[in-house]
Amino acid sequence: MLSLPKLLLLLAVIGAVWYGFRMFAQIQAAREKEGDGTKVRGARSSRRTIPAQDLVLCEKCKSYVTPEGSGCRRGDCPYDR
Repeated sequence: MLSLPKLLLLLAVIGAVWYGFRMFAQIQAAREKEGDGTKVRGARSSRRTIPAQDLVLCEKCKSYVTPEGSGCRRGDCPYDR
């Protein structure tokens, strides 16, 4: 059964959570206003990307090599430059 201390505790917990969310929103707004670039979401988009290379199958050794690279290092490799 609900009693006065339980209701007061429930109101205190609800008030603390509400106050915490307000503080968090103010901190986020201040960070965005300063423009320091700190983001909670989308942090992965700021990582450096590595360019992809297309590979071709070498008919001599059956391994994948880059067409403009060193090939498979065999004497008869068609991609050896």
